[in-house]
Amino acid sequence: MATTLHNPVTTKFQGHVGPYIYYVVRNQQRIRSMPSKVHNPRSPKQTAHRTRFSASNSLAATFRDAYPLGYHKNSQGLDPRSAFVKHIYHEALSQDSLLDPNRLKLSQGSLVIFQPTRTDYDGSRLTLRWALGSGQSADRLCVCVYNYTRGFAEFRQDLVSRGEGRVSITIREDWREDHLYVYCFWHNPLTHKVSTSVVATEINNPDTQEKTLADLTKHLYNLSIPWKSYFQSRYLRKLIQSFPKPDTPNQVPHPLKP
Repeated sequence: MATTLHNPVTTKFQGHVGPYIYYVVRNQQRIRSMPSKVHNPRSPKQTAHRTRFSASNSLAATFRDAYPLGYHKNSQGLDPRSAFVKHIYHEALSQDSLLDPNRLKLSQGSLVIFQPTRTDYDGSRLTLRWALGSGQSADRLCVCVYNYTRGFAEFRQDLVSRGEGRVSITIREDWREDHLYVYCFWHNPLTHKVSTSVVATEINNPDTQEKTLADLTKHLYNLSIPWKSYFQSRYLRKLIQSFPKPDTPNQVPHPLKP
């Protein structure tokens, strides 16, 4: 079935009509004939491609509120969804088609990036502070909280201006124990330009928590070593003192002495 893309000048079609397939590439209408026979082998490469493409589309749906703004003006001339899916497919997924949140970019643009200087999280509210630096006063902060544990995202657009220097947001109560990533980027409502998004902070990373616990355990063990050495030295001192002294009658004569 064919679909239409409404354009101020013309109306473009997508889909198949009869023996022809209509599609749009970079806002240009293209037509090709339908293949007489579809070759669809389930080779390892094609299976991996389908898995990767499916994962890219699922992730794009998760961030449906963020990418239309972040990829509104992209250098590739694609529509925002296509540009975002392409970015996920080629840059944000691992070889196993799993998302690497630190490589994900919710926006790509020319504005000065968000530079966090301090983050405070008390379990319910997250406070972000950033360097004022250069940039236009009309730039507004956009924040996306991605729940890596549940696979959901919340996007908040144009919260405060660049000159404010800080912002506080509330974390959902049922998310406070989950693994979260907080993405930030600037958006200029006048020019519709954006900055490239950055991961401002990461909350409740289980790998970091396990490492912190292991480091704490190791630190406490190292602190206990001097005490262990102290008690061991006391035990050895008492053991040595319990040996018979040379002048005592309990001394055993040397076998080589006359």
